[in-house]
This record gives sequence, C-alpha cells and structure tokens, in this order.
Amino acid sequence: MDPWSVVVSRTQGSHRVPGGRAAARRAARRGRNPVLTDPVRRLLPQALVVAALAGGTSAFVAQDKAVRLSVDGHARTLHTYADDVAELLADEDVAVSPHDIVAPAPGQSLTSGDEIAVRYGRPVTLTVDGERRRVWTTADTVDGALRQLGVRADGAYLSASRSAAITRRGLDLHVRTQRTVTFMADDRPHPVRTNAATIGEALTEAGLTLRGQDTTSVPQDSFPRDGQTVKVMRITGG
Repeated sequence: MDPWSVVVSRTQGSHRVPGGRAAARRAARRGRNPVLTDPVRRLLPQALVVAALAGGTSAFVAQDKAVRLSVDGHARTLHTYADDVAELLADEDVAVSPHDIVAPAPGQSLTSGDEIAVRYGRPVTLTVDGERRRVWTTADTVDGALRQLGVRADGAYLSASRSAAITRRGLDLHVRTQRTVTFMADDRPHPVRTNAATIGEALTEAGLTLRGQDTTSVPQDSFPRDGQTVKVMRITGG
C-alpha cells in the first residue's frame, strides 16, 4: 500500500466535529431531545390553558353541593356553593331572628345531601284561666302551639279552633281549662267540671238556680278556680 494512503486514512479516521467536545455534547443532546417544530410551539400554550381550565372546573364542581332547604314546611332542593348554613340562608334571602329555629345551627358547615330547616317564630298573647302573658312559638297552628307551650287543653275552652293557623303576625288566644268547682247548696255538695268564665256560669252548669234574694259566697262574676268551694246562701222571709 502507498504510504501516503495510510497517512490519509489515519487522518480521516481522527477527524473531529468542528467546535470540539462541547459541540459534540450539544449535538448529542439535540439527538435525544428533538427541537419542537413551530406548530407544536403554537399548540403548547393552548394545551396548558385547557388543562388549567379543566382543573379549575373540577375544583368548582367539587364545591357545588345539593342540599334540601325547608322554610316553614315549604321544602325545595337546590345547589349551592355556600360553605355553611348562614351563608346559604343569606344567598337565599332567608332572614332569621332570635325567635326562629334554624337546624342545623347557622355556623354549621355544609356538605352535599344536608337538610336545613327554618321555622319562624310567631308571637302569641296567651291568656290561660285569666292569666295573660306574651309567648313565642314556631308552631303554625293553635293545636301545635298548645302542645309546644305545654298548655293542658283537654276539655278546655279555646277562643280559636285547634286547626286555626297562626301567621307570622301572631295571635291572641284565650284558654279556659277544665276545673272542678263544688257548690254547697241545700245541705249537700254539687261538684261540677267546668271551663266557665264566671261563677254564675258554673252555677248554671251545676243545675242550681238562685231565687229571690239568694246569693253566693263569692261574686258571681268572679273567675272559678280549680278546687274552689262556693256556698249558695238561700235567703227566705222578709
């Protein structure tokens, strides 16, 4: 072989990439990570935006809660992003006062499937056996109010029917419970169960009649009390 051929062959075999080792490393990296083309460069920001929106939508949907809200017995199912009961009521324009009942409590956090009940308070001017007081009830009928307030009303006189509605403006209610009154007349007792408003009415219910100057030991227009004994005094002669 021609010696010059050997020299040329060795020289070609040891040929280096221009720029040295650093250029070689850069070339190797370009081989492992191809340069993005212009279309890909344009699509990448859009893809990132879509991914961000998808993540935000998922979080937004996760905060949506389906709850059931009942206000004075009128119930409906709704979707809300409220964190607690107070925020839900504010969003739904449901105003409450200290006389109202809210369950669960306004500060209670909400989760999907919760049931929230609001019962409005109603003022009642209640007169029981002559004693008058102002009370509040969340019941919407007379019967419900009597039970809620613990008023013994079996056989009682009521100024409104048990089924009568109580609006949020309230109601005046008179109750006369059944009482036992005993009349001592004609040398024997005459007990009577009555819800009468006066001794005179109870006397009539007992089947007793006053004649002439007859009278009773208490005024006939007084209120009969439970367990009371009343004497009937017969007046004879002139």
